[in-house]
Amino acid sequence: MIITLAMIKGGVAKSTLCTNLAVSLSKEGHKVKVLDLDHKNKGSFNFFVKRQKKGITGIQCQAIYSADELSEAMDYEGILLIDTGAFDDDLTRAVISISDQLVVPFNPRSDKDAEAFMSFLDTLGEIETIREQAVPTHLVATMIHPLRSTKQITDDIDPIINGNILFGGIMTRRASYENSGFDGNSVFDTRDYKAQNEIMRLCEKITKEI
Repeated sequence: MIITLAMIKGGVAKSTLCTNLAVSLSKEGHKVKVLDLDHKNKGSFNFFVKRQKKGITGIQCQAIYSADELSEAMDYEGILLIDTGAFDDDLTRAVISISDQLVVPFNPRSDKDAEAFMSFLDTLGEIETIREQAVPTHLVATMIHPLRSTKQITDDIDPIINGNILFGGIMTRRASYENSGFDGNSVFDTRDYKAQNEIMRLCEKITKEI
């Protein structure tokens, strides 16, 4: 199964979500490999380097810089999580076109994120025309204030939900998410059970076919 995280804007928590999803899926017993395609900021790759230095192993992570490297790395029996960069390029389009699931994190309260997402929808439309099939897409609302209700969040998301774009879940604004990028600890290495539940619920939604 190939799960790609993509959004043509930086700072939306793609790498944070990718690394925590990988740890969650691994804890559930899945064989997981992460491919980091972001040649400007290797957030996922650096996260797993830090974990390896701590002696925490079990999840492969590879930095990808070319189509040849990508093609070779795709030969994998398990779940491939692909972390893309904040740009629209041929490599990103290629992995989206072969993905089983697409996860799009963005802040629904940010005008810049909303504008970027609408532009990203055009890209998805072009990919789906070539693919001749819609890519199942899960929107994840990130950087949500802890006091916002589920209804308030879904009210923000509802205008862009349709048959192929689903509400995947939320990531509230938590120190445990922010710190994970610096120390190599996922939310599952902390006592932040609310963050853990957010990630596990998202895993459940996007891996129903496994």
